[in-house]
Amino acid sequence: MSSVLEGPAVRSESSASPVLHLRTTMAAVRVSFTWFGTRRTLSAEQKAQAADTFGAEGSFLSAGKKLLDTAIPR
Repeated sequence: MSSVLEGPAVRSESSASPVLHLRTTMAAVRVSFTWFGTRRTLSAEQKAQAADTFGAEGSFLSAGKKLLDTAIPR
């Protein structure tokens, strides 16, 4: 016993409207990509500790820490 599977009916471009063609052959998708940060700011306590090392005031210090090494190994 043999079976024959038939594919979807194909219409010529002139007989099918463009909207119908898109609806039957395409799918709507939403793609989202979130890149996480590689650096992060220090907490107030960490800033105060870093400022104390340099004899500075913590509120005037700008500091951050590196979360990932993005350098390409050579």
